[in-house]
Amino acid sequence: MSGSNQLDKVKGEGFETGCGERWFAGAVVMMLVIASMPVARGASSFELAQAQDHTEKGKGDAEAGKTRSTEERLAGMVKRDFVPLCSEENLKQWRQCGPGGVTVTNDVATGEGGMGLWWYAGRQFTNFVLRGEFIQEQDIADSGVFLRFPDPKNDPWNAVNQGHEMEIGDPEPKDATWRTGSIYPFQASTRANTKPPGQWNEYEITCVGQNYTVRMNGELITTWTDPKKRSAYGYIGLQNYNDGKTVRHRNLKIKELP
Repeated sequence: MSGSNQLDKVKGEGFETGCGERWFAGAVVMMLVIASMPVARGASSFELAQAQDHTEKGKGDAEAGKTRSTEERLAGMVKRDFVPLCSEENLKQWRQCGPGGVTVTNDVATGEGGMGLWWYAGRQFTNFVLRGEFIQEQDIADSGVFLRFPDPKNDPWNAVNQGHEMEIGDPEPKDATWRTGSIYPFQASTRANTKPPGQWNEYEITCVGQNYTVRMNGELITTWTDPKKRSAYGYIGLQNYNDGKTVRHRNLKIKELP
């Protein structure tokens, strides 16, 4: 072998030896790095799976958090408080249609003359719970709560003929649909459940779709579904009636439903 060949062989062997040493050193360093990682310290496939599950769970929790936030916001929209319709501000939105009128003193609305319609022109309502109180100063004093009627213009009978009315009047009439708490003249209440004249009565009317329910002093007295689907939304109003008797109203408030 020539000197140059021997030199080349030595260079080659030195090169191969050097590469091997450097590779071995690099491998050792890499093993030490890996050994310092939690997963490489004897981590089982179960632990690896757990780590992946935690990662996925974290992502899932973040998405669930977004979903809960959305649901909470929607729930907040649904769970509105009752809005007083006869507050000082909302009183400005009430209008009289037809003869007679209503005076408000100390938050109590008293009807005079009629037959007229005192209605809240602030806005129309679709699904809602309406609560209020009324007092009849005499036996069979007449009034009513009108629901979901269109703009009456100058005719109070538009509320009668195009909306619906919860009757306030006789607790024991000959025609059951005239009984207090009825949806006049379509559905009779099972009974009036009213207190004697001179005492306040509490009512709650729920309108959802074409379904109507009436509670009087805490008791469910009327349940009805309108087969003709006369009205699905509209205004709210009170009737003032000219029968020489007095009905007063107070604490009228409404809560919208989805």
